[in-house]
Amino acid sequence: MYITRFEFFMDARGYTLEWAEFLRMHAVISIALHAVSLYLVVFMAFIRLMALDVGQSKWMMPKRAR
Repeated sequence: MYITRFEFFMDARGYTLEWAEFLRMHAVISIALHAVSLYLVVFMAFIRLMALDVGQSKWMMPKRAR
């Protein structure tokens, strides 16, 4: 996005306020979505860890399963 607008279609007079606002919102949304995806990965790892802990519970041992 950045290279397309600021390198290929460079305007000698500057950039419009609308374009600057669009670029700012694009950056904010990109960062927010990246942060959400990182939190989801950590949450999935936590769920996996909790699921593995359940398998090691004393209630899951063969002695108790009879």
